[in-house]
Amino acid sequence: MEIKKIKYGIEYNGVVYGWMNKQLYRLPYFNEKTKRSFELKIVIRVGNHFILSRNKVHFDTIKNRTKELNVEFNYFPDKEIPF
Repeated sequence: MEIKKIKYGIEYNGVVYGWMNKQLYRLPYFNEKTKRSFELKIVIRVGNHFILSRNKVHFDTIKNRTKELNVEFNYFPDKEIPF
């Protein structure tokens, strides 16, 4: 288990996304409405757009909305998960 630190990111439709190694990631979160948890995931980039919450968002929009977050979360590399 590692503790990952994300310094910059955005919040879009109630989901927090963070920049790590020059790639945009959806950070782990728990949805209270559906009682589901979501893990760390790389956001898909299509040309100059990213797919955020089933919406295409232009890179310039994401760049303008990026702010300092300072978020920490537990990360389990695939090798360490026993199942």
